[in-house]
Amino acid sequence: MSHDLSTFFTNNKYLDSIQLTLSSLNKCVSGKDIQSEKDAYPITGQIEIQKTRLKVTVFQNNVDLHKKEDIGWNGTYVIK
Repeated sequence: MSHDLSTFFTNNKYLDSIQLTLSSLNKCVSGKDIQSEKDAYPITGQIEIQKTRLKVTVFQNNVDLHKKEDIGWNGTYVIK
């Protein structure tokens, strides 16, 4: 999936990652606990860990337009 137009047209790929510290009891990460860039809109939603799957449902809260915007991470991922 392309995150911007230049990546789409050039067919370039890049690795993106996020590191979250979880306790063994915590199987859900709130969007507010995900750090974003300094002047970016806050992140809402959650990331759930379900055995070997990671379910991501997060959005940027665009406070100027009063709507939640998909940031391209949403989906279900397999943990290896």
